[in-house]
Amino acid sequence: MPDRRRWTVTFVAAPDDLAADDGALAVTVDGAEVPATVERRHATPQPDGPGARPTTRVSITVDDVPTTATLAVSVGAAPQVRPNDVDPLVFSVLDRAEVEHDAKVHAYAAATGDRPLAVRLADLHALDLQRAVVDAVTEVLLARAD
Repeated sequence: MPDRRRWTVTFVAAPDDLAADDGALAVTVDGAEVPATVERRHATPQPDGPGARPTTRVSITVDDVPTTATLAVSVGAAPQVRPNDVDPLVFSVLDRAEVEHDAKVHAYAAATGDRPLAVRLADLHALDLQRAVVDAVTEVLLARAD
């Protein structure tokens, strides 16, 4: 095993203000602040596809870290998760699902309606859909940041 390593920590779907020059981002090795390279990458996975949205990946790379040391990356006192735009994400999942169109319409209506989340989940699970489709839509609904 080498004595020193290079580490990269990547935050996917990072909020736009992560790694801003406001001092919130700090990188330490054994409690001492160290220099780091911060790279922001903006991408749209499917520019014209349903559910497409810009994403931001922030990668923080630290070179020459002893293998016995503790690397810590702090993103501030109150970091925020980029909110999910649920309706287009659900549409994207259902658009790719290999189920009949009517089933997709019913699943989309159940998942994106204005009823409480627990009711929408119950309605979704009551539909006669493949387990993988229900699980994928459920994952989107439960990943909400709000």
